[in-house]
Amino acid sequence: MQQRRTLFPRMDDLAQARPAVSHALMRDFLYRPQWVAENDEPLPPAYYDAVQAQSAALRQAPVDQYDEAAAARTRARARALSVVDRPARPVSLDQPLPPQEWGEAASPQARTHTLMGLKAQATHIRQALGLDAVRTLVQQVADDQRVLAPVREAFVALEPALLRMAMADPRFFGDDHHPARRLIEGVAQRSFRYNDEYAEEFEQFMAPVRQAVRELNAEPEASAEAFATRLQAIESDWQRQDEADKQAHEPGLRSMHFAQERQALADKIAWEFSLRSDLEGVPGVVADFLFQDWSLVIAHAQLTDERGQLDPGGYLAVVSDLLWSVKREAALKQPARLFQVVPGLVQTLRRGLEMLGKEPEETATFFDALMRYHDPVLRLRRLRSARDAEALGFASLGDESGLMPLETEAAPLERPKPRAAEQPWLGRHELQAAGFHDEADSGPAPLTEHAAQQPGPMAAADTDLGVLTAPAALAAPDPSDQPFVPLDQPAEPQPVAQMPATAAESTEDIEARTRATLARLRVGDWVDLKVRGHWRRAQLQWTSDNGTLFMFISRGGRPHSMTQRTCEKLIRNRHLRPVDASAVVDKALRQLGDEARQTREAALA
Repeated sequence: MQQRRTLFPRMDDLAQARPAVSHALMRDFLYRPQWVAENDEPLPPAYYDAVQAQSAALRQAPVDQYDEAAAARTRARARALSVVDRPARPVSLDQPLPPQEWGEAASPQARTHTLMGLKAQATHIRQALGLDAVRTLVQQVADDQRVLAPVREAFVALEPALLRMAMADPRFFGDDHHPARRLIEGVAQRSFRYNDEYAEEFEQFMAPVRQAVRELNAEPEASAEAFATRLQAIESDWQRQDEADKQAHEPGLRSMHFAQERQALADKIAWEFSLRSDLEGVPGVVADFLFQDWSLVIAHAQLTDERGQLDPGGYLAVVSDLLWSVKREAALKQPARLFQVVPGLVQTLRRGLEMLGKEPEETATFFDALMRYHDPVLRLRRLRSARDAEALGFASLGDESGLMPLETEAAPLERPKPRAAEQPWLGRHELQAAGFHDEADSGPAPLTEHAAQQPGPMAAADTDLGVLTAPAALAAPDPSDQPFVPLDQPAEPQPVAQMPATAAESTEDIEARTRATLARLRVGDWVDLKVRGHWRRAQLQWTSDNGTLFMFISRGGRPHSMTQRTCEKLIRNRHLRPVDASAVVDKALRQLGDEARQTREAALA
C-alpha cells in the first residue's frame, strides 16, 4: 500500500492548471500499462471543488495580448543574422501566439480554459493525469530549441486537440504508434529539413501544418482517426515533394554508385594485371597506367556491355601489345612488328580513355612517355630506311645523329604492385551529376598533373576532389566563402571561423575531434552546410564503402559531394555543422525520467 501511494497523485495537484504531479508519477503512468488497473479510481468531490476554485482564479487573471510590434523587431534582428547564428526564439505555453495564424488557440488563457473545462468533465484519475501529461509534454517539446520556433508554436497551438485526445485515450503519449504522437513527431522530423523560419520554402511547409492544427482544434471531440487523416494528407504532400527531389538527385546518386562499383572492379583487374608474367621489366609509368587508368577502362566496358562479350572493346587484348612494345630489347628484335602494332595500339588506348570520359590532357603525360619508349626503335627503323635509300642512289636524309636511338630510363628494379584506390574515380560528367562540378572549374579536380606526378602506382587516388555543387543551381562564386576550391587550385588563405577550441586543446586534439565528428555522421543525418556564402540544410545521402566520399542533398534534390579531407576541412572551419535530429517526443519523455531521477537523488542527498 505504501508503494502504491508513493506513485499516486494528490487530488489538489490534479486540479491545477500548471501540472503539479511528479514527473516520476507521470512517466510511470505513461509507460506502465498496469498503472491504470492498479491505481485508477473515480475522482472525489474535493477534486471538482479545487478545479472550480482554480478556474475562478484564472478568470480573474489579466489576459496577455500578442505584441506584433515586438515580434516584428525580433524578426528584423533575426533576419540580420546568419541562420546558424540566430538565437533560438523561446516558445511557451504561457505566451500568446500570432492570432492571425492560430485563431483562438493563440491565446494562452483560451488554451488554459480548455484544459480546466476538460478537467471539470473528467470522471477518473486517469483522465486528469492524462491531461497533465499532455500539458507537460507539450511544454517539453516547446522547449526543444533544435526545432524552429514556428513548428514549436504549432505544437502549443495543437494543445486543445491533444487535451481532448487525452480524455478519450489518457495514455496516448506513451504509445509511439498513436496517430497524434506520430503527427507531432512527423512534423518535427520534417522540419529538420529547414534552417530558416523566414524562408519561402519553410512557409510552404508550415501552411498545411497550420491548416491541420486548425482543423483538429475545431473537432468537438478528438479521435485517433482525425489525427491519422490529417497526418496522411500531409505525408502525401511530402511524398510528392520527395519524388521530385529524388528525380533531381538520382542521376548523381547513380553516378556515385556506379563509380564505386567500377572502382572495385578496376582494383580487382589491376591486381590481376600485377600477376602477369609479361609485367617484368615494364617501366613504372606504364604499370601505373595499367593499374589506374586502363583497369578503369576495362571495368567500365565490362559493366556497361549489354551483349555479353568476353572482352568488350578489345581493351583487355591490347594489354599484351602494350607491355611488349615498351620493352626495348624485345621491340628491337622485331621492329617491323612495332611499326605494325603501334598505330592500332595507340588508337585503341585513346578510344578506351575517351569512352571512360577522360580528357586528353589528363593522360598526356602517359602518352608522352609512351612515345619516348617507342621512339628508339622507330628511330632505328627510320635510320635503316635512310641508309637503304642512299644505297639505291637517293639523296641523304640529313644528319644521321638525329636518327640515333635515344636512351630511355632503366627498367624498375622491383616488380610494380597496385594498391586499392582510396576513393572512386569520377569523370567530368559524373562529377557534374554528383555535385562536384562547377562552371568555373577548368577541369575535374581529382586528375591533376600534380597528382599524376605523385609516387606510387595509384597516387591519383589520393587527390582531393573538393566540394562543388550542381551547376544549374549555383550563382557566381562568393569571394567571402572559399572552402569549396579543388586542391589543384589552391586559394589564398582566408580568415575562417575555426572550430571552437579550449586553451589547452592542441592541433592534434582539434584534428581528433574533427575526425570523430565526421565518423559519427550516418546516412540520413542532417547538417548545416555553407555553400558559396549561404547556409543550406542538407542530408547525408550516401557514403562510399570506405568512407572517403560523401554526398549530401539539400532542398530541391541538389547534390553536394565531397571527399573525406574536404569534409574534415569544412568541419574545422565550422562550414559543416551536424544537426541533432533525434526524435523530439522521445526526448521529451526521456526528460521526464531524467528530472524524476534528479528529484530522487536530491531527496536522498
